[in-house]
Amino acid sequence: MINKNIKAKKSLGQNFLVDKNVINKILKIANIENEDVIEIGPGQGALTTHLVNLANRVLAFEIDKDMIEILNSSIINDNFTLVHQDFLETDLNFENKWAVVANLPYYITSKILFKIFENINSFSKLTIMVQEEVADRIVAKVKTPSYGKLSISCQYLASVKKEFIVLPNSFVPKPKVNSAIVTFSFYPDLKQKEINLFLEFIKKCFSMKRKTLINNLKLFLDSNKIELIFNSLNLKLNIRPQEIDLISYKKMFKLLNN
Repeated sequence: MINKNIKAKKSLGQNFLVDKNVINKILKIANIENEDVIEIGPGQGALTTHLVNLANRVLAFEIDKDMIEILNSSIINDNFTLVHQDFLETDLNFENKWAVVANLPYYITSKILFKIFENINSFSKLTIMVQEEVADRIVAKVKTPSYGKLSISCQYLASVKKEFIVLPNSFVPKPKVNSAIVTFSFYPDLKQKEINLFLEFIKKCFSMKRKTLINNLKLFLDSNKIELIFNSLNLKLNIRPQEIDLISYKKMFKLLNN
């Protein structure tokens, strides 16, 4: 049960989920029965209390010592491990794959995602709550306003889906924006070294989003390689990074690494 009298810390981006219907929908979509689950930022444990009854194991990372006290006093399941540590500073080299179910702190959503991407073989799937604007960027298609580096990076690694919108009145305190549940189902046989190189390549392609692709490529490629890319993919010289689909970026990357 959430204690509404406990003040959320703005510095940690805390908004406590209190809507039972939303919690039930998240649990149904996550489908984590008998799986190993990581929760990032469990807060007062609105999701956690249900996860421990469904999952094989629950490993939760919480940075707020006040929340640690609440969680330790309210959840005593044998399959629950609570770590008082910043997820971003954690060694994620696990032997088994874990599913993630979490209401992510919005101010570090991208950092958390890329931390997971850098340790991809430790994870099977994600069911995460993020700001709706970020959800739209994750699932965006080419030539739409939300499409960019984050869209390509996420969709390179996983089948992604925006499941449903969560309104501000589902939280205490109420955030100023809508939230959304997004799921990631990671593709099998992902190779970490190749992923790291591809994500770095995409980052460089979008280093100056308002510039043309060719101007971004000039920052790290010689003219022969740029010419090879544009001729092979039949790209217009004035094309911008956000006008190019994932398949074409994969082809570019392959050309440069063969």
